Amino acid sequence: MERAWASASTLALRCKESGLVLHTFSAPLCAIISIEVYGELEGAKKAIEVFRLIKLSPSFGGTSTTVSHSATSSHKCLGVELRQKLGIKDGILRVSVGLEEVDQIWKDLYSGLFAAFQIAHTCDEKTKMNDVSSI
Repeated sequence: MERAWASASTLALRCKESGLVLHTFSAPLCAIISIEVYGELEGAKKAIEVFRLIKLSPSFGGTSTTVSHSATSSHKCLGVELRQKLGIKDGILRVSVGLEEVDQIWKDLYSGLFAAFQIAHTCDEKTKMNDVSSI
């Protein structure tokens, strides 16, 4: 568990420093981080689509890193207005950090965050990322 906690802390810091997210929420001694991506619902969907290591899951608790999107799963039936009032924004992803190497998780997370960022921002050809092997 300590490894997942440490990885979550590292990933939360990297997300904040990357400039690719609107907000990052994390707590000490917790393996779950919440990330508000750019592009709202479309950005969240794009990030999940791009993830390869990180798998979409409706629940947490395993040893593999997973992501959930409350707006389209657990809180879908609440409707947009109520979700917004409760602070469940369409762009929020919840990541349960597993036991994989933190750099492997970051590479995958970065790819998805960048894809969401591109949804919301116009990028010139030099900025667009086609290959994340340099991360």
